[in-house]
Amino acid sequence: MNLKKVSIIVPVYNPGELIHNCIRTLRWQTYDNLEIILVDDGSKDGTDKVLDQYAEEDSRLLVIHQKNGGISVAQNTGLDAATGDYITFVDNDDLAHPQLIEKLVYALESTDAGLSKCRWGHIGVSEIDKTLSTMEHDPQPHGKVTLIDNPLKEYQTVFSKIARKILKDGEARYFNEANWCKMYKAELFEGVRFPVGRLAQDLYVSCQIYNKDPRVADIDNHLYFWLQNQGSVTHNKISFRNHHDAYDAGIIYFNTAIGKGILPIRSYRLLIDGVRDEKKTAHTPDENLIASKDKAIFHELASTLTFAQKIKAKSMILIRVLEGFVYDIMVHNRR
Repeated sequence: MNLKKVSIIVPVYNPGELIHNCIRTLRWQTYDNLEIILVDDGSKDGTDKVLDQYAEEDSRLLVIHQKNGGISVAQNTGLDAATGDYITFVDNDDLAHPQLIEKLVYALESTDAGLSKCRWGHIGVSEIDKTLSTMEHDPQPHGKVTLIDNPLKEYQTVFSKIARKILKDGEARYFNEANWCKMYKAELFEGVRFPVGRLAQDLYVSCQIYNKDPRVADIDNHLYFWLQNQGSVTHNKISFRNHHDAYDAGIIYFNTAIGKGILPIRSYRLLIDGVRDEKKTAHTPDENLIASKDKAIFHELASTLTFAQKIKAKSMILIRVLEGFVYDIMVHNRR
């Protein structure tokens, strides 16, 4: 059987001991035709030597060392080096179920979709050993596969947990901007690269990918484990720069959705939060000026929505905010 090649791109920067767990789960994969591209983005904690040692042990691992340029540069390096028919991403401190690749490929090929996705779970650092032990001995049958035609619409409108419970196939219709737990036909990245120097890089790229309207196959299997690590990049994005980058991406998402006749509810919330967070974190005259301009841009965009659209958007946003309090308590407080 001629298996299509899958490129797994892992941007790596100072993960410490956590890199061993990540690589371990990638080497466990039940799918054979893999290239695992580990992009060392100038790590200073000895990770470079660890990666080289693993590459000597496993020919599927390709290690690329480069000067620190940020996660976008590392992801782009991986994309430029990838030779696979399909592409997926894994963060350097997360865990992949041994059947992650096998089942994402199955979902993709059994439906002829352009993108497949699975479900994920959150774990704390204290749960790593138990999760590794469980997944190693946890073969899963193929879950239900649901085919979705309009990822941009689903991204903008199906993000409330309550809505996902009420709607038929609500969980299948839920999209986020993260590139992990997804598999892409390589051609979806033609003309698409992560914006260098931006901290909200996934927002920019997911907008471009979803705007291409790929058919998406969702598989009802929990196969990816997102580590709630307080030292990770994700948990330290609190600067004005990050809020501004996310706001900028929200503008692009908002206009893209409007151009396709989609009510951009999620982006509307992102812009509301962005205006507030920019004001809170602006500490220089230049930052205050940018925050003021962004606030004016937001009000101009908001004025293009009808009264009914604003009520619908604000109602869904309020529900999501209330859900967020529970989420923060139950998930982000994990260690």
